[in-house]
This record gives sequence, structure tokens and C-alpha cells, in this order.
Amino acid sequence: MSTFHPFTNLPVELRLQIRNAACLPSTSRGRGIHYVNVRDDQVMPLSCNWPLKPDLERPNHQPNRSAYLTDGGLWRACKESREVVRKHSRSKNWPGGEDAVRPAILTIREDEERWHMMVYSSRDIFAIRADNWRSIYEKSYSPRLYIPNNVSGTNVRRFVKNVAIEYDHKWSLNLPSSLYTLREENSARGYLARLLIDRASTRSKGAPENIWLIDKKALWMRNPKYEEGVHQVSTPKQNIATVYRDFDAEYIDVSCGHAVPRKDNKVHPSSLAFVTKLGTRFNSQLFGIAQHLTSLNRRSSDYEISFRITYQHFAVTHAVRLLVSPDNEVKPCTKGCKTKCKDIVRTKASDGEV
Repeated sequence: MSTFHPFTNLPVELRLQIRNAACLPSTSRGRGIHYVNVRDDQVMPLSCNWPLKPDLERPNHQPNRSAYLTDGGLWRACKESREVVRKHSRSKNWPGGEDAVRPAILTIREDEERWHMMVYSSRDIFAIRADNWRSIYEKSYSPRLYIPNNVSGTNVRRFVKNVAIEYDHKWSLNLPSSLYTLREENSARGYLARLLIDRASTRSKGAPENIWLIDKKALWMRNPKYEEGVHQVSTPKQNIATVYRDFDAEYIDVSCGHAVPRKDNKVHPSSLAFVTKLGTRFNSQLFGIAQHLTSLNRRSSDYEISFRITYQHFAVTHAVRLLVSPDNEVKPCTKGCKTKCKDIVRTKASDGEV
């Protein structure tokens, strides 16, 4: 075709077909990372704040990179496209049949418009960016974070099972010696301490079950001796992998046992170094919490036995996992590369460079 007619001049049926095709399908292996705030135990979406041009006045400003904005262009384009996405987000034919994970809806209100973003509270990961970290724990017990509205618009609550916090290398600075002192901080690491205490005290039956730190710079390595520690990562025998996605990046879930220390750990401690430091400093305190609650429940022998089994080997490095970039995989050192490295060193030594 030598010329292309403007999109608005296309027949309505064709326009709708194109817009429907632009809506990303929901799959059983799809996982999203959504950046949210928390108010009164409710998970609240952040404002869209897409950067239309470089933000020179606020260079440290973080735009909302949530996966729930994947269809954001269609929400913003026009009334016709918004209607297409609205119908798509309320589809009754969820993948998976009777075993399907039921979706929930996060509603964003901007410029007198309502945008309904589809999420999955039980399988997606919700990365918290709180205005006030301490306010999440205003009550004496662990909060059950939930999404107030489900897909059908009723008041059924969808509880969040997976939470994440964006890692900051400054967390390792001035780390308190007491876990309870750290817990009282109005900070992201203070919130992490509260999550760990809840895990150890078993008070969090309805609270988030899984904890991640998001670290884009973290290095990781496959370990054939402990392959199950790398969750959902494709191997030569498994080409289809579950990948967690936000708006513009992909992540995989790995255990601390698969993270690799960085050379600049002393200057910019990695998430692995921080979690290891937490464990060294607080594992005994967390285990003490578990032992104390065990002693309070000695009348129930079944409870005590299961409690001891659960927390006998409790460790921060087991309770906290990492979300890392698939591109940061480090290959294990082989006999061949060791020989090559030695040859390079010999060559440089002969040239007087070392």
C-alpha cells in the first residue's frame, strides 16, 4: 500500500478488532509486578504519571512501572479504546476453567476518569511504595492486605499473598543491633523487619505469605546441586518459564543460595549481602520468638511439634527471596575458563603489567 488511511477513518468493526487484538491476553503462566501504596490495609494503585518527556526537575522521580499499566495506552487513547479494555478486563472466560485464579480490579481515578486495572491477588507480586511505612502496622496484629473490589464489582475482598520491596543498598548502613529497634523505624527495612517477626511468630495467618526484595543489579547463578532453589527458571529441559513482569522489565525468582556476591559489596552492598547480614544479626532473635510461642502452647502437643519442625531451621535467607534480572546470570567457572584466566595472568606478568 502506497498510502495509509488515518486510523479513525477505518470502519468501526476493523477498529474494534485491532483494539481487541492489542489487549494482552491473560495466561496461566503470566505473573505481574504491581507497585502500590497501602492505606487502612487496602492495596491502592499508584498514579499513572507516565513521563511524557524527560523529567529534568525531578531526576530521581520514579514513574509507575506497574504491570497493570500494560494496557494503559488503550485506556488513555479515546473513549472507544477505553470501552474495549473495560470489556476485556471484565471477561467471564478466565483461563484455567474451574481452577482459574480469580482476578481483582485496581481502580485508578485521574482527570475525572476511572481506569480499571486487572490483577491477580494470589499470584501476582505487589511491590509496596508506602507514604508512611509505619501506618501499615497501626494495629497490633499483622495486617491482611487486600484489594477492596473484585472483578464483578462486589465487596468481596481479594487478599494479597505476595509482597515485595525495592531494595536500596543504603539499608546496610547503621543497621540496629536489635530487631525490635529496626521494627520501629518508619522505613522500608523497618517494614521488612515486621514481616519477618510475623513469619517467626505465626501471627500472620492471613498476611502476605511470601516476601521478595527487588534488586535489578543482583547477580545470580544456576546451581545444579540445588536446582529447585531457582523458582520457575527455564532450563535446557524446560523452555517455558514463569517470568514476573512490570511495565518495562522482566524478573525471575531466586533464593539467596543462588545469588552471587558482587565485587563492590563493601561500597554498594547487594541484596544478598544485606539479607545475609540480617540473618547473622537477627536469626537468633527470630528463633527466640518462635521458641517463646512454643512454650506458650505446650498444652497442644500437635501444635508444638509442628511449630518446632517449621522453625527449627528458620533463617532470614530462607524467608526472603530475590527478584532479579534474567540477564544478570553468571556462568559457573569451568576448568577451561580457569586455564584461560591463568594464561591471561601469565601473559600480563611477562609483559610487566602485573
